Amino acid sequence: MFDVIVMPNLYGDVLSDVAAQIAESVGLAGSANIGEECSMFEAIHGSAPRRAGQNVANPSGLLQGAILMLNHIGQVAAAEKIQNAWLKTLEDGVHTYDISKEGWSTKKVGTSEFAAAIVENLGKYPQKLARATFSENTAISLPRYQRKPRRKKELEGVDLFVHWDGTEPVILADKV
Repeated sequence: MFDVIVMPNLYGDVLSDVAAQIAESVGLAGSANIGEECSMFEAIHGSAPRRAGQNVANPSGLLQGAILMLNHIGQVAAAEKIQNAWLKTLEDGVHTYDISKEGWSTKKVGTSEFAAAIVENLGKYPQKLARATFSENTAISLPRYQRKPRRKKELEGVDLFVHWDGTEPVILADKV
């Protein structure tokens, strides 16, 4: 129903986790934090340190973050090619442990094998799942950020206060 939902970070994090879990795995979703001066793309679930070095983690969330980044920087054709290869891999039933289901999965694989299957499917398209097509105009126009004026700060019972405005610190000491 929605292509983009804009909300504060906390609520966006909660909504993205809930939506991914409804899709059966938080390992499937990527995330984009887009600003005027910089942007960040990631898997919504974080780094999964419990799965590190075991060749079991689902790399889909990180791949989806990379696809969002490719769209953001105008590499739409590359984003479509990778997304369609990923969809074809899922459609073929090649799944990691977190999404593997009897009767749906044809092959349960590890992280490396899943990534290799996606690479093998580059240039192919899903037959049952909807083919990915992205708009050439994916840029988001944001209003220019304007820093608020510095507020007057007064010490009340604090021994030391350091104010940083991005140039040099202002150190205020409480009266002794």
